[in-house]
Amino acid sequence: MPEMPFPARTRSRLAAGAVVLLVALVAGACASEADDDPLTSGGDGASADGGGGGGGGAADVPEDLDAAFEEAIAAVDEADAADVRAEVALESSLVGAFGITVDGVMTRDDVFDVTGSIDGFGDAGEIEMRSDGEHAWVRTDSGDVGSLLPEGVTWVEMPVGTLIDQGVYGGFAGTFDIVPVLRGLVDVEPVGTDEIGGDPVRVYEGDVDWQAALDAASEDELGGLTESLSLDGAEAEEFVVTAALDAENRLRRLAMEVVAGGGLTGGAGLEAALGFEVAEYDPEVVPPEAPPEDETVSLDDMPELGGLLLGGL
Repeated sequence: MPEMPFPARTRSRLAAGAVVLLVALVAGACASEADDDPLTSGGDGASADGGGGGGGGAADVPEDLDAAFEEAIAAVDEADAADVRAEVALESSLVGAFGITVDGVMTRDDVFDVTGSIDGFGDAGEIEMRSDGEHAWVRTDSGDVGSLLPEGVTWVEMPVGTLIDQGVYGGFAGTFDIVPVLRGLVDVEPVGTDEIGGDPVRVYEGDVDWQAALDAASEDELGGLTESLSLDGAEAEEFVVTAALDAENRLRRLAMEVVAGGGLTGGAGLEAALGFEVAEYDPEVVPPEAPPEDETVSLDDMPELGGLLLGGL
């Protein structure tokens, strides 16, 4: 595994700003262990022989895998919506285990209807977020939030830009901006087949040359890459990506594992597992309706909720 210099923090926009807040706590001194989730670990249903895991009929390994990855990157660029599940998992000796999952439909125009869960941060658990592209509504089973809401109210309304700008919800770009990392894969090997959204996929695994990915990125892609993942001042001892492509060379799963250390305060290390899985690209999306008015309060009317909802729950 090549060792490469990185910054002293890790940051992911795959799911929500709660991750950013957690990372701010662990940056500088942490030790962690990636989870065993099938998504962030690359999928435990993969079959090396093309059987099992429902992957029969997956496309043959292409002669030019770099070209296939370019097609995968282009397919994401061309998509306007996705039915996707995204996850981030960290474990730290400072703050314990942490994970966030978001699952649902999202578009580039910030129309979305997603549910998720947050583990290991305050009393937050389940969370639901929806947006019609202009307004966003959020509800959570957090007791801290619930104790502040008027009786019968469960939803908090705000401009969708507030939700995204504060990092609570990464949106379409925040989920897929990491995809050009595929250009930095080295020593790539096919490791089996699987099935995602009813479609057979072939699964590949490789080490990441992060600098090569950055060098190959366009100006627009570069900003997304560096916002999606950054490890200032540390060395990446391991940086592995698992990618699943369907017969059209569309990226259906990306799982990333990063192990960093050496440059962090106290010589501590950091492990992070990030991933997403796409059940369908460009599904039909109907903007969700606003929740009942008597169950909704505006964030403008209760700014005291901002520290909880926009600070990462």
